[in-house]
Amino acid sequence: MEKTKPTDVKEALKKAKKLCSGREKCTSEIRHKLKEWSLSSEQFDAVITLLIKEGYIDETRYANAFVNDKFRFNKWGKKKIEYALKEKSIPGEIIHSALGRIDDKDYLGVLKKEIKSKLKNVSAKNKYELMGKLLKFAQGKGFETNLSLRVIEELIKS
Repeated sequence: MEKTKPTDVKEALKKAKKLCSGREKCTSEIRHKLKEWSLSSEQFDAVITLLIKEGYIDETRYANAFVNDKFRFNKWGKKKIEYALKEKSIPGEIIHSALGRIDDKDYLGVLKKEIKSKLKNVSAKNKYELMGKLLKFAQGKGFETNLSLRVIEELIKS
């Protein structure tokens, strides 16, 4: 079955609603999809306005789901999550509100678990090199430098 591109606003709205019903989508994802369908900017503005009005797109709901999923399943830190949401043009206040929903105790627990796991598989000539490798790993996962250093020092001592 060949997928056809919608040619008018009504058809595009129907397809976009189906997309949004499957999983959370943000405005920039739908905007990108509408551009792929070669709609004019006026047409995709109309479609996005209707999707927002009817509750198919909600940036706050999207950001909360995104933060939850990336933290729980991908074990990403706040910095990496924040950057990913900024890439999707989510407003800063929504990002910070969604990140604020992460429990500090859970966040620290995930960081410790990730560093402990990495510690088992990393080899280093000395403590300084070991700390550097673990810090680079934690930063790559999006965890804050100061918090990562505290956890790394704590784990190396024990």
